[in-house]
Amino acid sequence: MKLKFANKYLQALAVAAMCGSVLVSSCLVEGCTPAQKQTTLQVVTAINQHIPEVVAAADTVAATVELLDPASAALLSVGDATFDTLAKTLQVLTAAYIANPNASTLQQIQTAINTLESNINTATLNAVGIKDVESQRLAVAALHGLLTVVTIVFGMIAPTESVTMLYQLRSTGTIHLAQVRPYMDAGELAAAGKADGVDVNEMFKTAEAFGF
Repeated sequence: MKLKFANKYLQALAVAAMCGSVLVSSCLVEGCTPAQKQTTLQVVTAINQHIPEVVAAADTVAATVELLDPASAALLSVGDATFDTLAKTLQVLTAAYIANPNASTLQQIQTAINTLESNINTATLNAVGIKDVESQRLAVAALHGLLTVVTIVFGMIAPTESVTMLYQLRSTGTIHLAQVRPYMDAGELAAAGKADGVDVNEMFKTAEAFGF
């Protein structure tokens, strides 16, 4: 049993390395070098700078929901308040990490991003379930911006996560990126990825490898 687990763990490491998901040590383990810590700090700083985009996109979703009929709006009840709360939590955590880089805060950031991503994935699939065609179109279009920025943020933080952390995060999510990818704006996502140095295709490979 131990050998079987070890083989699976080594396979996971190989896949992760191939996909670039452990390009930077998470600093959740011992032996994180100064260079790796600096790279992680740069990633967290970049994420912090994206928070206003997350909030703005969430506001767009909220404004769109107000235009929908009650039945359609109810399916997107996650709403702006939840997204804003999660975004502000992420802003506080990233600012705290910038001021004092440490493993505990980094782990909280990773968890917060995963929670935000899971909520948006849920909202997207709910929007697709809206029966009224025009309401569905409006809801999905509003979610595109939020999907894009949070997916890119997820792609930015993934390289700072250890294999163990990736598996722990996977266990908390029930909806996977692959399920919502068809509803994303591919061009917008590719452009955002290029701007932030995130290889979107590799990111999705990593997400698939770890069951995100």
